Amino acid sequence: HWEQEHGYSDLATIYAQPVMSSEDSSTVLALLARCGAREYACSRARHHHKRALTYLEAAQAGETTRAGDAARRKLRELTLALMDRAF
Repeated sequence: HWEQEHGYSDLATIYAQPVMSSEDSSTVLALLARCGAREYACSRARHHHKRALTYLEAAQAGETTRAGDAARRKLRELTLALMDRAF
């Protein structure tokens, strides 16, 4: 398993338990920080955000109705807002 290969076997052990204690939660958060989980998740979010905007732009080329324009603007606003939110 990835966890064992990279020195994170505690993570698999903790997740295998039926209940996680607050100490376990702290350990998990520290392990996730150490392995760069937040940076990886942000990288993936940026990738998918870029793809969504690309697809919206491509849809614009094929759509010429007012209703289509309004819906696309709303989708674009939503897409941009989702990328800027804090977790």
